[in-house]
Amino acid sequence: MEDTKYTENKIYFNAREWSICSDASSSKGERTFVTDFEGGLSEAYCIGDRSQNVTEIGTKQLILDKNTKYTFYFWVKIERSPKNEAVCQLQIVYNGDFENKRVYVLSNGNIRPSKIVDGWQLFEIPFVTEDNEYTQLRFFAKNAQCSIIPGREAANYASLKDDKNVYGNTSQAQDTADESETSDEQNPFKNISDGFKDFFSQFDSTKTENKANENSANDPFAAFNEFARQVKRDVQREVNKSVRKDIYNDIKSMKDEIVNELKNTFGNDSEKK
Repeated sequence: MEDTKYTENKIYFNAREWSICSDASSSKGERTFVTDFEGGLSEAYCIGDRSQNVTEIGTKQLILDKNTKYTFYFWVKIERSPKNEAVCQLQIVYNGDFENKRVYVLSNGNIRPSKIVDGWQLFEIPFVTEDNEYTQLRFFAKNAQCSIIPGREAANYASLKDDKNVYGNTSQAQDTADESETSDEQNPFKNISDGFKDFFSQFDSTKTENKANENSANDPFAAFNEFARQVKRDVQREVNKSVRKDIYNDIKSMKDEIVNELKNTFGNDSEKK
């Protein structure tokens, strides 16, 4: 049987030809201008808000040639949520069949960009229509804000230097960014030992003015504080980011319950005295 012959066509992103998908009620997006990788202004579609809300934009129903290879060109910049796993996808839907849509995940490093410049990633996504004509291209974002601008073949950007050490280390780099963006106020381990220390100190009748001269190396609270910091680092490194917040909240609630119980116990004894 003779192989099917494909002809190649090119599709370029144009923000004016895309719109919010009505079947995604939580969508947040707008057409606007952004500073691109060359320092100029490019018309973009910015979607998502780094929350759990899902945003989807799409083209109108395109009528493409059957059994034809197309390549879709665009630049995307993904600004990730510091707490949850970012999701940015290109989806191709034939004949309104969402159950069998083609999904290209752009946010996890599985698809190598053709170029990466100043955080902008150039994608050249090939696809074959097979026995389909009616086609819709869609972008999907969750836990991320994605900016999409027009792109062309990588050869057009040969003079631009690629970002170093980006592709292939995205997971590690994102873990580092997540940790640096997570403020101490969001960390339930912050000053946890100081809180306990301050609480117990109100019942310490042996306080002396030479307290400042105590050897911190023998201070059990210093060891506890270091332990808390180590747990924080381990949690940030090992625990999936999607459940990290829940674990933090559970630990914080547990700590609050312990403190309240201690206050009720020691507080009542102190009042009796």
